Amino acid sequence: MDEQIDALKDSINISTEEKISGFLAYMEDMLIQKNKDYGDSLQNPIGVFQKNKIDGILGRIDDKLNRIKSVGINDNTEDSIEDLIGYLVHLKIALA
Repeated sequence: MDEQIDALKDSINISTEEKISGFLAYMEDMLIQKNKDYGDSLQNPIGVFQKNKIDGILGRIDDKLNRIKSVGINDNTEDSIEDLIGYLVHLKIALA
């Protein structure tokens, strides 16, 4: 319990800029690892069931938004928010 209180106190002293920087570093590591794990499938899909990569990414975004709408935002859906951010990054890359 004391560790949780200490962590909370530490987080209060961290600036918003530091929180953004830390979260984006975490997301970068996660996205790069997932991209390796999935064989770059979002940017270079095999195309069996989708017409193009943008449609595939949009489908995944739609699924995540639907899950959040259905279940809400809680400890069980926090990963959906991170996944959604990742899919939006992939969409931005695909549109570039």
